[in-house]
Amino acid sequence: MIRELFVFGVGGLSKEVTQLIEHINLVARDTYNIAAYVLTIHVTEPLFRGKKVISEQTFLERLEKNGEAHVVIAIGTPSVRQTIVNRLNNYNIHYPCLIHPSSKLDPSVSMKEGVTICANVTSTVDISIGRHTYINFGCTIAHDVQIGDFVQINPLSSISGRVKIGNNCLIGAGSIIHENTKIGDGCTVGIGSVVLQDLKPNTTVFCNPARQLPLRKDIQND
Repeated sequence: MIRELFVFGVGGLSKEVTQLIEHINLVARDTYNIAAYVLTIHVTEPLFRGKKVISEQTFLERLEKNGEAHVVIAIGTPSVRQTIVNRLNNYNIHYPCLIHPSSKLDPSVSMKEGVTICANVTSTVDISIGRHTYINFGCTIAHDVQIGDFVQINPLSSISGRVKIGNNCLIGAGSIIHENTKIGDGCTVGIGSVVLQDLKPNTTVFCNPARQLPLRKDIQND
């Protein structure tokens, strides 16, 4: 079966998602045809990757006419992804899980709608992945990991066993999260960071070992 798919976004992540879809189509029985790319702002270029670019309003008009649509949100900022999904909440939209054929996921891995997993991701067992989470290429995820909704895990990150990652988190490329660590909602882990202890919600850390980004002097409390 060929499904028409609308891709929100025309940036670098959209290019990655396009390549992912092309690779899925080479081997899968159920394939996708990108109907159009959707922009939430004014459309300035009519084409992206050889396909039509339409406004969100045009997409909604098509949706009302057709009754339903398949959509992937290919935007790297977790909060923006969530805002778009919330805005579309009252429509009949299906969010497929896109998994690259080269990724090795155990059958015990559970995924909610809209999960995207790129090439060469490896998991062990008993892992849960929340809505609209994007796991980029080369990541490893160990046993009993819980990943929340609208999480962005960038390339070559390593998530150790029993880690819990909250909603709306961004894990920078090449990061390592130590076993049993809890990362609160809205956290940002900088590129190449090694997280050895729990992070409170909305914390930004960087370096090895990871430490909290200092406040600017002009906004620090007295």
